[in-house]
Amino acid sequence: MSVTFAKGEVLVSLGQMTARLATSLEDDELVIELDHLTHWQPPDDAVEVTLEDLMAITVMIEREADRLGLAIAFA
Repeated sequence: MSVTFAKGEVLVSLGQMTARLATSLEDDELVIELDHLTHWQPPDDAVEVTLEDLMAITVMIEREADRLGLAIAFA
């Protein structure tokens, strides 16, 4: 499992699958868009992101943001 903050996005790897989440900066807070996360990135794009996956992704992002001292919000 890994989380990478990049310009305009967050990349999350969970096992062999990767999710790409758009981000924006609002009032010194990194806003992470979860609304459009329904499937994993290719080659696993036929696989839906489950509720359990989504929960794990948000926990991973929160932990990495805390470690880096980033203020985040999910939208």
